[in-house]
Amino acid sequence: MKPQRLNLESEALNRFKENLDAALNVMIKRMSEKNLMEGTTTAKLKVLLIPGTDENTGEVFYKMEIEPEIDIKIGAKAKIECPVTAGIFAQFDKDGAVIVASQQISIDDLEGEG
Repeated sequence: MKPQRLNLESEALNRFKENLDAALNVMIKRMSEKNLMEGTTTAKLKVLLIPGTDENTGEVFYKMEIEPEIDIKIGAKAKIECPVTAGIFAQFDKDGAVIVASQQISIDDLEGEG
């Protein structure tokens, strides 16, 4: 993944969005099959930041893990298994936005964002 701002359109959240889309479809299908008029899909993202320091430059960086959780409730509760997205590097650009990438992010990448 190339350096990019972290948002719902980021590659880092692609699998989460796919699972959320699937959960919505499963929920509505089950509601229809059981003739239920109400259901709830809940999505939660747990983010872990693990600080590190570049041995050559002394620059502080973060490795990030994103642990998604998606639940469906229609009468009985169901949980959608979502894989953890790990090994993402995170830095902040000059505007304070979070920039993520699959490799450590260089100063040039940060200055090019915005």
